[in-house]
Amino acid sequence: MHVGCVSRLHDMYRVVWVLLALVFSAQGEIVISEFLADNSSGIKDEDGDRSDWIELYNNGDDAVSLEGWWLTDKASSMTQWRFPAITIQPNQFLLVWASGKNRTRAGYPLHTNFSLSKGGEYLGLYRPHATS
Repeated sequence: MHVGCVSRLHDMYRVVWVLLALVFSAQGEIVISEFLADNSSGIKDEDGDRSDWIELYNNGDDAVSLEGWWLTDKASSMTQWRFPAITIQPNQFLLVWASGKNRTRAGYPLHTNFSLSKGGEYLGLYRPHATS
C-alpha cells in the first residue's frame, strides 16, 4: 500500500475515533465512583440492614438511562444483575445495595442479587448488549 494511502487511512480512523468519543461523552459517562464491601458500621438499607453498596455517578452532561445495563461480581458473567428502567441525571449519584436481595423495582431502593466480598473480588458495570 502506498504511504500516502496509509496516512489517509490512519487519519480517517482517527476522525472516526474522535466522532465516537464525542458521541459517548455527549451521552454521559456512568462510573462506579465508590463501593463498600464490609458495611459493619455504615448506612442501613430500608430493611435496617447494613448491606454492602455500590455508588454510581453520571459525570456527563446528559441524563443516562440504565435500562439494560448490568452489574456483576463475576468476571465470567457480565449479565449477572440487570438494572430496571431508571435514569441518572448529569452530576447525580445512584446507590445500589449489593445485598443479595435482588430488588429491581424502579423508584425503590435497588438491591443486586449478589453481595461483595471484603477479601476483594471483581466488580463490573456493563452497558446494554454485554455478553457473558
